[in-house]
Amino acid sequence: MSPRLQWVDCGKGIGIVLVVFGHVLAGTHGAGILGDALFSYTYSFVYGFHMPLFFFLSGLFVERSLARGTGPYFRSKLWSVVYPYVLWSLAIGTVNIALAGQTNTAPDLARLLAIWHQPVKGFWFLYALFGCFALYWALSRLPARAHFAVALAICAAQPWIYWGPSLVDKFLAHYVFFAAGALFVRERGGGPLELQPAALALTALAFLAAEALYLALEVTPAHNREHVATTPQFLFVPALGIATFLALSARSASTALGPALAYLGRRSLAIYVVHLLATAGTRIALARGLGIDAAAVHVLVGLTAGVVFPLVLYEVAARARVTRWAGFGPA
Repeated sequence: MSPRLQWVDCGKGIGIVLVVFGHVLAGTHGAGILGDALFSYTYSFVYGFHMPLFFFLSGLFVERSLARGTGPYFRSKLWSVVYPYVLWSLAIGTVNIALAGQTNTAPDLARLLAIWHQPVKGFWFLYALFGCFALYWALSRLPARAHFAVALAICAAQPWIYWGPSLVDKFLAHYVFFAAGALFVRERGGGPLELQPAALALTALAFLAAEALYLALEVTPAHNREHVATTPQFLFVPALGIATFLALSARSASTALGPALAYLGRRSLAIYVVHLLATAGTRIALARGLGIDAAAVHVLVGLTAGVVFPLVLYEVAARARVTRWAGFGPA
């Protein structure tokens, strides 16, 4: 695989916008602005595939990274995963404590000091991603298909190995998607998933039908319905979602929208670690500063701020040549 593939960046660009969108929905609902019914269905729909998509895309490059050797492999993950996780978890947690009563998250110093095993809300992805990199290294001597079979077995065994959200739900439950990304590269050489319009339309319809089926069955409580992505018997839902958005990413890469999506994808780490500051700040300013309680305004403005503000901050850090120290990864 080449160092930077446009279709992968487009996929990350789509994914990070959905991440911000999901957190904006959660924030507006938590503040009592967005109604329960609309939130429940929209939120669980988005969470049915967008985080599995990110784990899949991360798995695309793991073999190439491993080829550099164990030392360089883990050093790169310390800078690109662990350091941003610790830095921005502490930053967000400190802001929550400082703004006690203003945000939806209750300030908790004990929780902030426990980030080594209990991620701060909104930062579980980096925590789980490092676990995926570590487990992949531990199992790297297995043949590719046997490795993926182990990942499937871990996913299927979740009901019997549940040890709390900091371990299973945030790590082992998503490993199957990470391993699928690595297997995709082994089997296809890392090329984009190109589907003809008719095949893409059928895949997308199958995905929408799968999501509708899950939502109709309501197999988990409303406040926890995003776990469709980690429910073994519904693994086909995120699988179809990943296939749909991989094909959309491949198609968008060659369109006028491609460069913009790819730019967002290349800045996805910065957007991920900073967007909570922007979305929470926007919600407070709109609701308490301007007295605006229209859900549509909060979602639209919050989504825009959650994407644009991190990009501005990234460019400032890039000009100062401190992107790595800011937790945004290499320049």
